[in-house]
Amino acid sequence: MADGGFSLQVPEGWELRNVPGMDFPILTADPVDGFRPNLFVDGVEEGTVSQVELQLFSRYRNPSDRYNEVSRTEWVSTSGNKGHRLTSHRYSREGLALISWHYLIQEDDRVIAITATCARETSDRLAPVFDAAVSSILPEPIPVP
Repeated sequence: MADGGFSLQVPEGWELRNVPGMDFPILTADPVDGFRPNLFVDGVEEGTVSQVELQLFSRYRNPSDRYNEVSRTEWVSTSGNKGHRLTSHRYSREGLALISWHYLIQEDDRVIAITATCARETSDRLAPVFDAAVSSILPEPIPVP
């Protein structure tokens, strides 16, 4: 596993899993409304939030899942790192309406990109859970069980 040089708080009742092909562990919970909520690190990139935002969304825009950017807001982590939180809607392969939050956090000369996704029906309940986990980001390694 790649060491990103940061950690974040695992929400209560969630688990940290290693997934083949992913550089960082993924946080998951039990399925809610037909979808397993998850939070994962998209990557750690050199550059600015604006540069990484362009790279990230060129990967995500896919007509087949009707990806739609909804909003963009400023974001500040508990440790004071600034960035953006972008909200998007898309559909799963099964046609379930999903919502994703893409957190782009500037830390010195790099950007930590984190994506959190859940069923749209549960977004009001899970948004604060995702925000708290990402807001807890600290410059130290993620512990892996």
